[in-house]
Amino acid sequence: MFKRGLYMKNKQQGTILVVDDSVLMCDLIDKTLTKDNFKVKKAFNAIEAKEFIEEFIPDIILLDIILPDNSGFEFCKEVKSNTRTADIPIIFITSKNTDTDIVKGFGVGAIDYMVKPFSMTELKARVIAHLEVKKSQDKLKKINNELESSLEKLNRLVVRDYLTGLYNRRHIINQLMEQRRINKYSETSISLILGDIDDFKVINDTYGHEAGDFVLTVISSIIKKNCRQIDTVSRWGGEEFLIMLTNTPIEGAKILSERIRKEIKEFDFNYKEHKIKCTITLGVVEVNSNISLEENISLADKAMYEGKNLGKDCSVVSTMKGLKKI
Repeated sequence: MFKRGLYMKNKQQGTILVVDDSVLMCDLIDKTLTKDNFKVKKAFNAIEAKEFIEEFIPDIILLDIILPDNSGFEFCKEVKSNTRTADIPIIFITSKNTDTDIVKGFGVGAIDYMVKPFSMTELKARVIAHLEVKKSQDKLKKINNELESSLEKLNRLVVRDYLTGLYNRRHIINQLMEQRRINKYSETSISLILGDIDDFKVINDTYGHEAGDFVLTVISSIIKKNCRQIDTVSRWGGEEFLIMLTNTPIEGAKILSERIRKEIKEFDFNYKEHKIKCTITLGVVEVNSNISLEENISLADKAMYEGKNLGKDCSVVSTMKGLKKI
């Protein structure tokens, strides 16, 4: 597990990795920066530098271009191409002073370029300045991540039911409207399944509302597990669930409805010391593009309530010919 150097904390300015094959240069930089509470680590070739950053992320790297086992340019490119180390600021310290080298140095990702011989006072000033910039960038990145996380949670609250994690009523209505718009230009079918847990009030009254919440979440999981990713599963309200099946004619919806019903009936809802048995009644309809969305949902609702009248724990389909138990 790697660690990251901390700068501007506990009087320590930061951890500096110096990569240079000159022992004299490394020692001089070490002596200069440690006076100002920097922690300096030295690597005399690219291999040593790689080994170091595999274990510990420095706050900044001072890098020579000419190394005994690699080019400083190549080493810089490797550091910048790795997501774990890409944010480390790199300053080239080198005797190569041509415009071509300087342009190449910035091109591979360095933030600064200093030509030897240079003033140690200037080096220290640049290191401090770049660390301050890095510190500000890190703060902004943290704030941005927190904002993204908050936005994600907010978006989830807008479209999801807080208890079951399923989509809420508003979201599935929007999805249905969008899918109907798309289906105007295609021959695909949309089917709806509206399910209502049988005698849910009895469960709440007998075992308590926490048990009822438990049943809701388990049934939500069963329904979700049996549906495809392209389907939309929602908590329609209370103990009701509405499923939108895209590219699914009525025959496919009937099969799914019965599969869900049977699995719920056979499932043992073990809540604390209680074994609760549940059933669900479902209404199935293929969306008719010639009538409104509300009317289509109403047909599914009527089919479901016909199932209640027939004794519950069943699926009823609504077609042009009327209502029929599956």
